[in-house]
Amino acid sequence: QEFLRDVYQAPSAKIDLIPHGIPDMPFADPNYFKDEFGVAGKQVLLTFGLLSPDKGIEHVVDALPAILEAYPDTVYIVLGATHPHVLEQSGESYRLMLEARAQRLGVDASMIFHNRFVSQAELAEFLGFRIGLDELAVLVHPHAADVDGIGIGLGRVVDNRT
Repeated sequence: QEFLRDVYQAPSAKIDLIPHGIPDMPFADPNYFKDEFGVAGKQVLLTFGLLSPDKGIEHVVDALPAILEAYPDTVYIVLGATHPHVLEQSGESYRLMLEARAQRLGVDASMIFHNRFVSQAELAEFLGFRIGLDELAVLVHPHAADVDGIGIGLGRVVDNRT
């Protein structure tokens, strides 16, 4: 609000703050839900959102061989549909490149692609109930401003370094 007033001289009466919003989700035992996704007993890395090359998911795929060497019970879940603009311009080429890269690096058996859009409520449920406190939400956006705060708000470890 201060920025709008100071920089653009917007009158306070015309400024409304609409918080991003993070749902209030109770913590639950994530092991109960891991069976649904075939990841019981695994450490879970999770990337979520609409897929596009600017997300940097390939960096995590490139790091998986070293991660799996140190933590062989790790699985990396990529949750989200391809961004509509990317789909329009280049189809599923980014997702297919990620899958081919994982196969070439020999980590494809430790990756799960959920190629679908998920609502905020479903994402909150996924993060809140299905991923435990010992897991990691991986957000590898090159720009920190692109990071969605929902993982942080639900008390999950979030790393946005590239």
